Amino acid sequence: MMEPAGIDYGAWKLWIGIAQWAFNLVVTGYLWVSRRHGADLGQIRTNERMILDLKTRFECMPTERQIEDLSHEMRGLTKELSETKGRLSGLNRAVDLINEFLINQGKRQ
Repeated sequence: MMEPAGIDYGAWKLWIGIAQWAFNLVVTGYLWVSRRHGADLGQIRTNERMILDLKTRFECMPTERQIEDLSHEMRGLTKELSETKGRLSGLNRAVDLINEFLINQGKRQ
């Protein structure tokens, strides 16, 4: 095939190849940056979810003042239980004496 005068197809082919190579390079760069950015956003979202979960858990935890109040109340309950235990021991002793008396009364008759 003959080339018409003034058109250099070899030069056009070269420049089209360079343009195609540059276009591919730009697309590759864009994809690399966008996917990297997308991965970074995914990691950021994951971290945000974890932080929100931790914040929620810490908000539900009792304050130092609440723990101190609970500890004070438990000390009071422990004291009351000790007193009740002492009273029950005395009551058990009295019931044992009454049972012993009744058993001995039954033997006398």
